[in-house]
Amino acid sequence: MLVVAALSRELKPLIKRGNPHMTFLETGEGSANAARSLRSHLKQQRARAVLGIGFAGALSSALRVGDLIIAREVRGSSSSAGSEELIGAAAQVHARGCHFGVSVTIDKIAGARDKRELAGGFGRDEMACVEMESSALALVCAENSIPFLAIRCITDELDQDFPLDFDTCRDERGNVSLALVAKAVLRRPMVLPSLLDLGRRSSLCAERLAGFVEQFGEVVFDSERGRRIV
Repeated sequence: MLVVAALSRELKPLIKRGNPHMTFLETGEGSANAARSLRSHLKQQRARAVLGIGFAGALSSALRVGDLIIAREVRGSSSSAGSEELIGAAAQVHARGCHFGVSVTIDKIAGARDKRELAGGFGRDEMACVEMESSALALVCAENSIPFLAIRCITDELDQDFPLDFDTCRDERGNVSLALVAKAVLRRPMVLPSLLDLGRRSSLCAERLAGFVEQFGEVVFDSERGRRIV
């Protein structure tokens, strides 16, 4: 199974756990990078299934930092349903703060205003999140007839804003530049505590993703019975 994320810090805790049945791909941020990197990888190495993981913003007021969204549906430039086999495997993992819902892909880093606007498209009891890559990953998987599932962890709640406008800190390839972030902090040093808090939330979410995906992998591949779900 190929596990895909935009950022190395989203993958690092999972890689440290050393699951022999998983390979890993860091794509860079945004739909263009995600599609380009996954297409290139699949030309070199076929995958039985693709799992897209990473951070996300909440589009539901009930979601809290560290909660997980398993996407039954991904919406974006193209829309798709998650693989029924992989959704079934995810349903067998018992984890706190785990919800099935919708992941919405947009090509910008969603602040509080963006999240509130997107949240208007969902019912009060629906669980949804926003991120930047899943729709593109789903499209590439559909092109290659590979089962796909997106699993996201909430780093920022519905009304929680970022300390900086990270979209203004993206480089020509669409990735957030640490150099540009540093310059922005020098101009507004009062945002540093909030940035550090975001870093702590991100670390928590990376660990939550790693724990869930590790259990998910045990369900997908049952080593005692020697069978795979996909």
